[in-house]
Amino acid sequence: MLPFPRSVGEGFVARLAIHPGPTYHYIIFAIQYSPLTPSANRISKMKTICYEPGRTYSVAEFEKVNSSTRAHDVKIDDTPISHFDLDSKKHLIPMPQTPIEKEMAVAEITRQLGNWNIRTRQNGACTSSQGGFNFNGAIRAPDVAFTPKDVYRALDEQQRRSFQGNLFSPTFAVEVEDLVATGKLLELTQKFKDTYFPAGLELGWLVDPINKDLYVFKRDKDGIVRRCSHAWYDTDGIAMVLDGQDTLPGFKLKLWQIDVALSQVSFMSFNCVESYPDQRLSFVTEFVGVRTFGRRRQHLLKMWYILR
Repeated sequence: MLPFPRSVGEGFVARLAIHPGPTYHYIIFAIQYSPLTPSANRISKMKTICYEPGRTYSVAEFEKVNSSTRAHDVKIDDTPISHFDLDSKKHLIPMPQTPIEKEMAVAEITRQLGNWNIRTRQNGACTSSQGGFNFNGAIRAPDVAFTPKDVYRALDEQQRRSFQGNLFSPTFAVEVEDLVATGKLLELTQKFKDTYFPAGLELGWLVDPINKDLYVFKRDKDGIVRRCSHAWYDTDGIAMVLDGQDTLPGFKLKLWQIDVALSQVSFMSFNCVESYPDQRLSFVTEFVGVRTFGRRRQHLLKMWYILR
């Protein structure tokens, strides 16, 4: 490995790692700010990460690499990397950082799932794209996942704080992606069928909030994982509600709230009210039936959120 330091701006130094070998290897810059004089070109605690696509990594090495990505800025082919996953062949999979539009959709789904988890007293574990699981040797992090209470509370310290120990799996997972721009429909379908479900997943959703596409993954009566398309809007143009079925009893994902979260126009929410008269009517009905000041204030805030 040949270290090659160079300046990348005032107060920053990058070290280039080139790993010679018979196959092509990516180059990663590990950049860290140095408060010392820039002209001195000195840097404290510099680390260089070398990523080899064809190499196999142990779970311990995988954890060490991901620990380094949290302490340094990592880029592969000028693409910022958030973390690495580990596939079933023990190869590292670089996961790019998430643009704000996708992350807002992930946050909205996680919020609705978390509210259901509290309201229905499920007391399970809701995780997002930084929460990885060891799916029979492949360590992947779904954009949204739910692990039931009895599974989470049975975990020991090693299972909770690392990817080692006895394996466990969430029962529900969501992947959010712009399928038209990335062309990842087949890749994500295989992820659900070959990685998530064999480890114990019961229900999966593939959500494309940009192109308004939805896919539901579930085993049929013969135990085969099926992918079914689900409409985003009904025939009247009203965003539908996605049912959590037996895996998430009582959970209803309100797609119109994802539309509102991603909207950049202030009057979008007013249009939603015109498109969702039942939602507005339910708030008004609840408000009329509430007699305490605190509850009325709560419902007024809900109505304001819809009408603003």
